[in-house]
Amino acid sequence: MIPLDDPLWSELRCHCITGREFADILEGCYAGKIPMLEELYEDLLECICGGDVYDSSFAAAPHLIRLSSGCSLPAAVTMLCVAARAIAETSREEGPALDPRLTTPLKAAACEGVTEAMKVLESSGLDTREREEMEIALLAFSGDFEGFWQSRNRIDEQLEAEFRERAREAAALPVSRPELTVVWDQELPSSQTSNGR
Repeated sequence: MIPLDDPLWSELRCHCITGREFADILEGCYAGKIPMLEELYEDLLECICGGDVYDSSFAAAPHLIRLSSGCSLPAAVTMLCVAARAIAETSREEGPALDPRLTTPLKAAACEGVTEAMKVLESSGLDTREREEMEIALLAFSGDFEGFWQSRNRIDEQLEAEFRERAREAAALPVSRPELTVVWDQELPSSQTSNGR
């Protein structure tokens, strides 16, 4: 695992912030300042741009896996899923280049990820979607990258179909508009009549 004060973080990049800023977010999490789930997700989205992986994601994955063991269940699911995505991205040629200094930490993190994902799966309180996400993350941690990407694509297609269905249902709802009241015989104030009404 790359220490958070390692100069390498300054060489890494994210979507909206620097690798150094990503390391600062992680340092805050280690200090017990793990944001509520929504803010945590937003912080991680700022780093990975809603699913895109950057080279800083490879450095962060081992830390996210380590941090997940001390989090609430929903936060642990979020951290493990982000870490799994980063690890799976190493199998894609079109992904960002993996700095050789991160290869060994990622392999060790994948082993730890299996353990942490199994703990989460054994706990009660997961909803169906979270359980499915953790099972997919487990594929990445165990090195089944083909299975990970197939499952991830299937889930993404389901989510897109659900979104389209909700949009279709919303479009079919009647639109309520406040009544418009027009007053015909009322004089406008002088400031409005000076424009040549």
